[in-house]
Amino acid sequence: MKNVVCIAACLCSLFSHAETYELTILSPTNESCAYGLNSYGFAVGYQMLGGYAVPCIWAPEGSPQILPRLPIMYVGCVASAYAINDSFIIVGTSDYWNASDVFHLGNRTAGYWYFDRTQPNFVSKSMNVPGFVAARGVNSQGSVAGWNYSAGGGGVYEYFINDTTTDHTENGRAQSRCFGINDASNACGDYVEWVSGGTASPCFFQLQADGFHSYTVNTALVGSCGMSINDQNEIVGYDASQGFYWNPFLAKTVTFGNGTQCYGINDQGVIVGTTNGHACMWTSTTNGYAVRDLNDLISEGDIVLERAFGINTNNQIVGQLLNKVTGIRSGFLFSHLREVKVTLSKTANGAMLRWNARSGHGYTIKHSRDLVKWDKEPGIYMAVDPGANVSVPTDEPMMFFQVFDHTP
Repeated sequence: MKNVVCIAACLCSLFSHAETYELTILSPTNESCAYGLNSYGFAVGYQMLGGYAVPCIWAPEGSPQILPRLPIMYVGCVASAYAINDSFIIVGTSDYWNASDVFHLGNRTAGYWYFDRTQPNFVSKSMNVPGFVAARGVNSQGSVAGWNYSAGGGGVYEYFINDTTTDHTENGRAQSRCFGINDASNACGDYVEWVSGGTASPCFFQLQADGFHSYTVNTALVGSCGMSINDQNEIVGYDASQGFYWNPFLAKTVTFGNGTQCYGINDQGVIVGTTNGHACMWTSTTNGYAVRDLNDLISEGDIVLERAFGINTNNQIVGQLLNKVTGIRSGFLFSHLREVKVTLSKTANGAMLRWNARSGHGYTIKHSRDLVKWDKEPGIYMAVDPGANVSVPTDEPMMFFQVFDHTP
């Protein structure tokens, strides 16, 4: 594990407004890649061990834990975890022929992991779906999106949620895959209509009272796939030449130009992906979208952040980078933080940390002492355990407490 911290302004006091970009390199001595993360900053993906890719979870500071083998996972096969929710349910797929290929279809089984507090450790289970399947997304309720290949179904791909499949094949004339799922269990992926020549289109799968309905009304995005969907039903993905944003309800489409791919979008609408081999993020402006190369925010000349695959509500980003000296591609966790002004004061129960919170912004505290249970409210962290031995001496360095705004 390696931490690289780049300070854009001097942290001369707690009342400064410094902008900090923190890069954590995940498993830097092995090839690795991080595809997804939860709101706590835990990342999932794979790392190479003994010549094979194995599913892995990394804590926010970068320490790795190898996930147990899936029940249907043969000796020597490779695997990766792709998504994790805040309940620490992780989904993934084993037996990829090429673990570093995000789209590869040579998979044997899909499965998931959950944390068993009685052990305590992660436990693995296979999806209760026959055939060759892939699990790619999970929402806060534990519903899973992916696809299932049925050998007897004319080469038809289906997608499943909660260990069941839903057929969108239209009598075998089409095939579909799902990559992302939101908390309403709406999903995104692609859909191929055989009678139109077999060209893929991005697809929005909406859960309705009578089941799932698929929509591919955007003819401008032929040959493309939806990779991620947020709770506002905004979808991002890419085709053979460029990345896109698609809102099926507003009939709005934005494309980002040749050499771009979009992989992730959070509930604030921040998009991550790649532009000509560099990891980047797009943020909405009054004039469209502004793009920012993540490499411009680090000082390590030997590191190239190549692809950004996921972003959480705190605007933490995961992906894969290249070390130009060692030639190793590793996963990374990237946090965009902006320090805000705070005040620390005594209360009847202990201490209170206050700052001016902005609506829709996410915050994190760094270097605060775990003296008591801290109760989080917008703009306030309050020590709420009156029985704790809490002391906030007047000579306590205020610099010890820092609050950072995650939102660009």
